[in-house]
Amino acid sequence: MNPSNVDIPKIIERLGNVPDKQQIHEYDSIERFVVPIIEIAGWDIYSIQPLILRRGNQDRTSKHRRFDIELYHPLQGAPRFVFECKRLCDGINLIGKGDLRNLGQSDFVRQIRDDCLSGNYRFMEGWTSPILTNGEKWVIFRGEFTNPARANEAISNVNYNDFVEAESSLPDADFKDKIISILKYQGTEQPHAQPNS
Repeated sequence: MNPSNVDIPKIIERLGNVPDKQQIHEYDSIERFVVPIIEIAGWDIYSIQPLILRRGNQDRTSKHRRFDIELYHPLQGAPRFVFECKRLCDGINLIGKGDLRNLGQSDFVRQIRDDCLSGNYRFMEGWTSPILTNGEKWVIFRGEFTNPARANEAISNVNYNDFVEAESSLPDADFKDKIISILKYQGTEQPHAQPNS
């Protein structure tokens, strides 16, 4: 299910051909890097509603869509994966990030955690996995990341494995094993928890 016939080496080559990462905005990162990886993972983005992709910031204030991309299995009411996508030049750092009390600083980890915990979205605890990416670096978070009791806990070397399921960059040799294997479309999966209210 990869209608564009793009493979990881081609995407890495595309990444290497970017003369200035500052010129690659969020939407460009999504189109050039994120969507092709989703296709490689087996998601047919042209089938009936497996993917909701926002352009830029439209629908940012919608009650039910806060994320840049939501991937659904057929007939499921909650997404399997929700994505917060950043510009290619945006650094994604985890250690020391994510504490919801730190509102005065730019923190992409805190942003996706806040979106997950806000309740104004379709999200299923234990089923939906949050993903933070700039197209090059990818982080897939565990369910514990969205545990409200730990929302004020910044990611540290001590709790890293509690919160992060996988972290890799597109050019890394382990990218396929770490990211694609988790993102892989599994049409027979069923959710095992109730949607957040």
